Amino acid sequence: LLKDFHLIVDKMEDLIPLKYRTSILDLIEKINGKLRGFFRGQLVVGTILAIFYLIGLVLVGVPYALLLALIGGYGQIIPYMGIILAMAPAMLLAFIKYGDFIHPLLAGVVYVIGQMLEGVLITPRVMADKVGLHPVVVILSILVFGKLLGFLGILIAVPLTTVLIVLLQEVISRYKTSSLYQTKTSVIS
Repeated sequence: LLKDFHLIVDKMEDLIPLKYRTSILDLIEKINGKLRGFFRGQLVVGTILAIFYLIGLVLVGVPYALLLALIGGYGQIIPYMGIILAMAPAMLLAFIKYGDFIHPLLAGVVYVIGQMLEGVLITPRVMADKVGLHPVVVILSILVFGKLLGFLGILIAVPLTTVLIVLLQEVISRYKTSSLYQTKTSVIS
């Protein structure tokens, strides 16, 4: 598939009617650019979280802090997966090392604070910059699609919202250049 990707794309382009080819390919390129921004944004969010987790886990004194921070940070690309895969081992390692309950609790607090910051501050701001969506739109899209489609909705919320907004912008743009919008009405007196 990777070897023949460009050949496949060329064959798909040939199926688009010539009359609409330029506008459809322009629209696909806009969507592609926004989705690239989304995936870059996910990597930025993962990096910020990994750094936050690393600092927190080192301060708590958790062994293998770098590995646990990377798992927690980049695991968030699949929502909640990072915290699921990293928090329990971090707490267990802290318990084994110190033999008390305060260090595992502090390790857990690092991940909980990271998740709160990610959901309320980091992801909305980074995605607003990378995808061009307002932070409130990002949060609402995750809530709405999560409610409608469950976990799958959470996974596809921001990319799907991005595609829908690009399509909506295209519809509005075409409407504003149409004769329906630009026709001046005369006032009957």
